[in-house]
Amino acid sequence: MADVPLQDTHHKALTINLGQDCNVRMYVHPMPAAHIDRLHPEVTPWIGPPRSDGLVGLEQLRLPRPVSHLVDYLVESGFVCPIDAASAPS
Repeated sequence: MADVPLQDTHHKALTINLGQDCNVRMYVHPMPAAHIDRLHPEVTPWIGPPRSDGLVGLEQLRLPRPVSHLVDYLVESGFVCPIDAASAPS
């Protein structure tokens, strides 16, 4: 995977928008495993086997280090929140 450096303006915007005083959450909804072929080819190796209901959620991601550490931190601190498909409104 190629590293893409952030431009100074993007980095500044992220710093301002995602600072400590900000209350931002990202909710991640599972997707059907049949749609994995729509993802970028570099991402598909990170997807583990689907759940018994045929969906792939945040729990099925097998991210490489150090990205996995960042995602673990974001999930544990509540900034990234997995949505259970069974409890999601239809």
